[in-house]
Amino acid sequence: EVLEEIAPDRVEESLAAWLDYHEELVDQARLFPGILDVLHALSQANLALGVVTGQNRRELDATRRHLTIDELIEVWVSVDDAPFSKPHPAPVHVALDALGCPPGQAVFIGDSQVDMESGRRAGTRLGAALWGLKDPAPLLACQPDYAFGHPEQMESLLSSRQKKGDAP
Repeated sequence: EVLEEIAPDRVEESLAAWLDYHEELVDQARLFPGILDVLHALSQANLALGVVTGQNRRELDATRRHLTIDELIEVWVSVDDAPFSKPHPAPVHVALDALGCPPGQAVFIGDSQVDMESGRRAGTRLGAALWGLKDPAPLLACQPDYAFGHPEQMESLLSSRQKKGDAP
């Protein structure tokens, strides 16, 4: 959408160049310290885990190959997998449907105001991922149900969880 606004006659060429650049740089991406342990703990607790990203399918596929956490994540939703992108609730609903999880039983955790709006509009509880942010105030202004200063704090969700497959 951005490319259509700034370079409408060069969208395909610009997107191809960006995707090539992304694939070169993805090797520099790292999981934030503590994330892998938390994902293991949540998965071992039988929680259904999904990722909803603003990346397109090609970007997401490259990211997935690099991060190698597929055994922990049940559902991956790219911007190409829903009719609208965040902040619309559609991508969150695509993930929830694939997980078989009603919105009221889900916690959507994000690090942007767009994430908070998407999750709220989808009817989920909200978790603000505050680690790594220079200024958490804008995210906290979204009034999330949970605010996580460090990834390990997400394990607090285990005390009030509902296992996948449980009746609502």
